Amino acid sequence: MTEPQDDTVLRILRRARGLITEPEHWTKNAFARDAKADVVAVGNEAATCFCSVGAIERAKMDENEPYSTHLLAFEVAASMAPIDWRDVHRGGPLPLSWLMSYNDDTARKHAEVLEVFDKAIARLESLA
Repeated sequence: MTEPQDDTVLRILRRARGLITEPEHWTKNAFARDAKADVVAVGNEAATCFCSVGAIERAKMDENEPYSTHLLAFEVAASMAPIDWRDVHRGGPLPLSWLMSYNDDTARKHAEVLEVFDKAIARLESLA
């Protein structure tokens, strides 16, 4: 059975994935952009596309949840690669940095980013 916090994390990750489901609503190298592709704040009403981290941040705002973006990024990153917190404390990549780098990689495709979210969501659903 999932804890209430797990349900919240799932809800936020599903909403974040929903924000970038269509390729035209996903971006790289900025947390959010408007319809003209100008960089805007994640919370700006004009924001129409988001990177992975920007989508998580916007979903948190939309859900009015104070969850740590780092925690949510960890849930997503952990679905792709085992993250050992001992490595993080030794200077390894933080989940937020990993997710930003993964999203912004020049070779990264939209479908690959959605797959990361899908795996994270499936992993959390399996814990229910």
